[in-house]
Amino acid sequence: MAASGPLIVVGHGAQCIFAGRPDALHVRLVAPLGARLSRVTRRMAIDAAFAATLIHRADRDRQAWIQRYFHHDWRSDQLYDLQINTGRVTIEEASDIVERVVRARMPEADQLKTAPSATSAVDSTISYRSPGDDR
Repeated sequence: MAASGPLIVVGHGAQCIFAGRPDALHVRLVAPLGARLSRVTRRMAIDAAFAATLIHRADRDRQAWIQRYFHHDWRSDQLYDLQINTGRVTIEEASDIVERVVRARMPEADQLKTAPSATSAVDSTISYRSPGDDR
């Protein structure tokens, strides 16, 4: 799957699946609960109580998925090369940080074009998705 070239895998245990690959960059986006609540309520047009329920469910689902299939705690700092607090930096800044690290690690990355929707793709990963959800 990843032998074909640059690839971004969001979720699904990618930090465990590709843990042994020296060319992989494992990034975790985090934010305080208040920032997460604000994003989810705004994005999904729901009240804060329901947003909190979705956030807590997402966290439990992620933990269960990674524990069940990979026997790791998904919150472990050891699974990630880079952790960015999107409560303190914007999504655009987070995207720029990741791009700079990738370009520094891969000289051939200068030949890659940055998709105009890259920031949008990063932003959408912050929404709730259950593990195994193929939406």
